[in-house]
Amino acid sequence: MAGEISIYGVFFPLIQLQGIVALVFFFLMRKAMVRTGVYQWVWHPALFDIAFYCVLLFIVFKLTHFLK
Repeated sequence: MAGEISIYGVFFPLIQLQGIVALVFFFLMRKAMVRTGVYQWVWHPALFDIAFYCVLLFIVFKLTHFLK
């Protein structure tokens, strides 16, 4: 199927792998934003984190479908 990837015979949904990739990018970007002081300008860090992760997941999703 188009929505699954087989890794050594184990099928994973594509969105799960995309979510993991987005999570790695999120942690790297979050670390950089904390060091540069971006979080001083954020009103609610938890809401910002969720929104930022959703944006990264959308970008990864669009890039993987663009590369197909």
